[in-house]
Amino acid sequence: MTIMTYMLYMVHIFACIWIYIGDKTSYLLENESPWMIKYASTLDRDDKYQMYVFALYWVFTIIATVGYGDYTGGTRIEYCISMVYEFLGILFVSFWMFCINSIANSENNFKNF
Repeated sequence: MTIMTYMLYMVHIFACIWIYIGDKTSYLLENESPWMIKYASTLDRDDKYQMYVFALYWVFTIIATVGYGDYTGGTRIEYCISMVYEFLGILFVSFWMFCINSIANSENNFKNF
């Protein structure tokens, strides 16, 4: 499998975890409101497709370390998950840059073309 396939699997799993945490922590926490409740006015909790697309958007912005700030977590658990995702995104981008750099600096360096 290619590195893009692994990235897509990783993003899918991260989005599913984000949805699960946003759904389940609303029953556990009393003083904090998770992202699903925080953005309930703009999101329909019953529309699974909309929730998945929203979670994918959020994960891509976090992993790319852009983090627009338009959507954030609402609980301590969600903020901890956000920090883990950001760190893994930095690792992934660093690995990607290492691969590109090693190809560009290889001995062949496209001399056969």
